[in-house]
Formats: sequence, structure tokens, C-alpha cells
Amino acid sequence: MTEQLEDDFWAQERARDTAARGKQADPTACGTCRGRVAAGGQVKHDECAQRATLLPAPDAPGYELITGLSEEELAALPPRFHTPAFMESSSPKLWVCAVCWGDGWSTQWPCATAVKHGLRVFTPEHEAETAAKKQAVRLAELEPQVDRLDHLDRITLPELRREIEHHKDGKARWRKRAETAEARVTELEAELAKYVGHEPTIAEEMAYLSNSLDAVLALCHETKNSGALGVTPEAVEQAASGEWTATAPRPALPWAAAMDDHDLGMFLDDLASAALNRWRTDIDGPVPDRDTLAAIEQACQDWRTPGRGLRGDEPGTGEGR
Repeated sequence: MTEQLEDDFWAQERARDTAARGKQADPTACGTCRGRVAAGGQVKHDECAQRATLLPAPDAPGYELITGLSEEELAALPPRFHTPAFMESSSPKLWVCAVCWGDGWSTQWPCATAVKHGLRVFTPEHEAETAAKKQAVRLAELEPQVDRLDHLDRITLPELRREIEHHKDGKARWRKRAETAEARVTELEAELAKYVGHEPTIAEEMAYLSNSLDAVLALCHETKNSGALGVTPEAVEQAASGEWTATAPRPALPWAAAMDDHDLGMFLDDLASAALNRWRTDIDGPVPDRDTLAAIEQACQDWRTPGRGLRGDEPGTGEGR
């Protein structure tokens, strides 16, 4: 009795499945069958019934494309590509996704994409062909852009690169000039800091003028001894600014070296007289060395400074000798 009930149950299920199997018309079905299906009935002809197949979509990606994509990119492919494929050579044998695989790994079917989209995985063949045609049309539309991009890559981009390099070189040159200018400003500021707030005293100014005069006299003395035609203004300026250096040993007292023999003798007499104070004594004892030094400096100043009436080269003094 139980076996009879089970046979009746499965007979009913098979009949129900057979009845439902003919309620989907193939896109190529005749008009009669399409009309019967639209009215809720079954197809009249078996060849007009739509049948499920495990054939890959006409536009399914090939081996090269699949191996070039990451796992995330493969999962994002259209649902119609995630069909089952039977791995007969594997152990154990199993169904895997046709696109969710890579080097050393595979995904058992149904993959996550197939589970997510369900029936959309088994796309009717005519829809896959339509998608392939749309892709072909889109590729035809993109073909001119590919040519344009190729032109940009071969001609325009190299010119842009050259212009960029040119601007980089110009920027580097201006940066170098700016750095040089900043260094010069820093140098001038340091030079200015030497003088601002550090004005020379009268004694320092007189010492500078004295050194400049000594340098000019030394230049004249060297010119005279070397038999040169004359002293140029440039040489005098260099001597006064300290830029000129005598080729011959510079006299310690160039103004004395420039005297004639008579004046030089008179100067040396005064200098010797002042130096004798070193061995003189007075009521308080020996003359202090600093007094002797002051007397020597006074003698040098009297003979060096014009207008004291001592040197024979002064106006009105040479005739009396």
C-alpha cells in the first residue's frame, strides 16, 4: 500500500513537471506556440519549447582575459559568464564556476556571483547574442577614439613632455638665480652689519687715511725707482683702497724714503735726539720710555706732516737752503 502511494506521488510530480516544461517558448518558436504561451498555455510543438543548456555565452571571456584579471574583477563579470563547468579531471570531480578561477585556485559552483543573481546566470542565447552585438557596436564607436589616442600617444604627448621638460629647466634656472640673489643679499647684509652701529672713531679714520697715504707714497717711490713713465689713476686708487701691493719691499716710512738727502739727514738728527731720551735722567730719575716714544712720534709727525716748515720740498723753504 505504501509503495503504491509513493508511485502515485512521483507520477503526479513527473506529470506536473512535464506540463510546466512546455510553458516557456524559445525565441525562435512559431507564432502559434508563442501565442499559446502568452495565453498561459503550453507550446504545441516540442521543437518550439525552450530548453536549458550549459553552453557558454557567445561573448564569454577567453583564457587570456581570465588569467589577466584579479579575483575581484572576475567576480564583477556579468552573471551570464558564471555558468557551471564540470571538472572531470580533478579529484574529487566537481562543478566549478567557468570564470572564477586562476593560477592554482578555483571556485566551486555556484560561486558568490551566481548565488547573488540566480536565474540571470542562465541567460537565453538570444540575449547573449544581443549583448555581443551591442559590444561590437560599442567597439566600432570606440575605434576612432583609439586612433585619436594613438595619435596623442605618438605626437601630442611627446610634445607635451618636451614642453614640460623645458619648463622644468627654466624653473631650475630661475631657482638658481634666486638662490644666487639670496646669497648675495645675505653677503651684503653681513657686510652692512659690520658698519651699522660700529662707526669708526676719528683715530681709526686717521689711521686709515695714514695707511692710504703711505700706500700712495710707496707706489710713487716704486715707480720712481723702477723708471716707469708715471703713475696711473687706477694704480693710485688701488693703492689708496689697499688693493695694490708693492712688488719690492715696502719702506716702513715711505714718506721719509721720498725725502732728499738734506731733509732725510735733518729728520734722522731729530729722530736720534728724541731717542737719546732713553738714556737721560732728570730730577725724578730716568726719562720714562713712553715719553721717549712720544718724542720719537712727534719727530715723525713734524717731518711727515706738510706745513710744519721743516721739509725742503715745502713751498718757500727750498730757496733758503
